[in-house]
Amino acid sequence: MGKVKKALSKTRKALGTIPDRIFRRAGYSMPQERSWKDEWPSDMKSYKDVYERVSVVRKAINLTADFTVSAGFNPHSEYDELEEETRLMYKRTRFHKVLKKVVKICEINGASAFEIVKGDDGRIADFNLLDIGRLSLEIADDTLEVEKYKYRTKGGQEIELEPDDVFYITKDTIDPSRKGISSLESIKTTINRKWQLEKDLEQAAKRLWAPFAIFKFNNPRVMNPEKEQRQMDQFEKKLEPGKAIVHNAAVESQVMDMSPDINSLNEAIASADKEILGNFGIPKALLARESAADKATLEYAINAMYESTIKSIQQDLKEEIEDQIYNQISKRLGYEEEFIIEHQWNPPKFHDSTLIRALSYAVKEKVITPADMIKMLGWPIEQLPDEPVDEPVDEPVSPDERMPTMEELKEMIRKNS
Repeated sequence: MGKVKKALSKTRKALGTIPDRIFRRAGYSMPQERSWKDEWPSDMKSYKDVYERVSVVRKAINLTADFTVSAGFNPHSEYDELEEETRLMYKRTRFHKVLKKVVKICEINGASAFEIVKGDDGRIADFNLLDIGRLSLEIADDTLEVEKYKYRTKGGQEIELEPDDVFYITKDTIDPSRKGISSLESIKTTINRKWQLEKDLEQAAKRLWAPFAIFKFNNPRVMNPEKEQRQMDQFEKKLEPGKAIVHNAAVESQVMDMSPDINSLNEAIASADKEILGNFGIPKALLARESAADKATLEYAINAMYESTIKSIQQDLKEEIEDQIYNQISKRLGYEEEFIIEHQWNPPKFHDSTLIRALSYAVKEKVITPADMIKMLGWPIEQLPDEPVDEPVDEPVSPDERMPTMEELKEMIRKNS
């Protein structure tokens, strides 16, 4: 059980917190979770709130994490026991899920931290996610290396952690404090504009079927202004499109028919989406945000994404994993040399027959249409890859019991297009 979990179990009922100024006076850097500051709406105050509630942001961050990690990775060393021990650590800790969380949290907050939990034998047993806003770093003036971490629990208890106890990753660090910079920092205005435009679109859509009406409410029997206001409020609550209203007061109505420019609103939202996706280097084809006629091929789009975004994230992660995780494994087994376990990312498979076959099976089972599949892949039919020569079709299986080949799929699409 990690130090932080033990502390939380002991202080679950404790009250109070340690003010940040105590950490600062002690010479610690506080990588606080960055806030939204503009506060729109009033309950969306942090980047985490934005990630959870703005769909295009969430999809972009999730895709970044998926493309970074999903192709897989392997340890490489000239010593077999180091490779085996590292692979066992992957299984014990579900390391691929940890790395996906690392990427997501770094994109949101600019930094992520996990407590490295070790068993009695010194092996890495688990990774516990830490609240980045409660973690402080003591950084050496000469080497600018982290000398110590301190973690403040919700109950106010202060836990001291050694550098080997924490897996700490930052994004776009440009100063010694190692706070990191959220990917949302530079597009706050755009996301705000998108949010407001979607609210405008919601109101504009209502005007298409519910004209705007002004009511003059007059009840001479009520002289008290407060009572009159309450009656008007009650009357307003009864107003619903298509419903008859019976009231004993004199009411005059004026209906104004409005014709909002829905197309312009949609174009403005699409423009904001394009800017947000561009910030993450996400090809629009993966989110089906544009028409098929305007799409580049999926292969080209993913290649561009890997070259411009994913490789950079993978390289940064590779160095930190080797330094903070793999070196601990080497030292525990008695190897004094550093970086003798290399983290190798598996190359992406752009002509992924597994993905194509899965979608073609969905077409065959009528879960999606052929047109849907083309839209998801972003490929014109003439650019669909041929059947891989190294994956022969198992002839004894009847066509009704297996997924269709690429040639069968193309013919199916031609018939249904």
